[in-house]
Amino acid sequence: MIEENNRKSGWHTIIAYLIVFYVIAGFVQIGIMLAMQAMNLDMTSTNVQTIASSIMNFATYILLFGVLITIQGKNIATEFKTFKEKPNKAITLLGGFAIFYIINIVFNNLVLQAEENINMGYRLFGISNYINTTSDNQVVIEQMMEGAGAIPMFLSAVVLGPICEELVFRKAFFSVIKKPEIALVVSSLFFASIHVISSIGMYNLFELFLMTIPYLASGVAFGYIYIRYENNIWVPIFVHTLSNLISMLAIISM
Repeated sequence: MIEENNRKSGWHTIIAYLIVFYVIAGFVQIGIMLAMQAMNLDMTSTNVQTIASSIMNFATYILLFGVLITIQGKNIATEFKTFKEKPNKAITLLGGFAIFYIINIVFNNLVLQAEENINMGYRLFGISNYINTTSDNQVVIEQMMEGAGAIPMFLSAVVLGPICEELVFRKAFFSVIKKPEIALVVSSLFFASIHVISSIGMYNLFELFLMTIPYLASGVAFGYIYIRYENNIWVPIFVHTLSNLISMLAIISM
């Protein structure tokens, strides 16, 4: 009975994510654009567009957060209580972050090394069209962090994003798919795809493949942490939050 309820809430979570991010988000964007036009802001300005995107992203995450808490509230409250009662919580979180960091740094370095070697080969043959493995998702985040949209972007990336993404790509997928090994693969592929989907059409297939690898590795790391620590969603949430916090602080310090 409990397993069946978890499966249902898992499906509801996935469907809610798709509806909010790929349907309702469009209406949120229209509303924000109309509001900014009513304030006589220059919508052709790159800075205004960046602020609008940051606010839209934040508003969408707020909406998604509310929906997911409604669906998964009881489950995550129970798991938080279980996590609080665990001995050596700090060691658990440090262990989880160590797993994520090792997996992430290995695959990030592999992609950067591949990019450097390929571009070196291009230079040797006089080819000026170098490859670029920085996803559009990452570029947009860096742009948002440079201006007035920094605060909503920071809150989206460090607070709302990790909670929502872990509830969807770990809690929901692992509830819907019975075998954890298959759930790990499927959830990681979907997790990677949502982070590079905006890059489709802007990069060639090889570049898309390379920029997908770090996100895929992150998905595998979060999924492995979820399995390793007894399917308690709070461990990957904390690790994801810490990872994004470090990334945001790195962008701010640049």
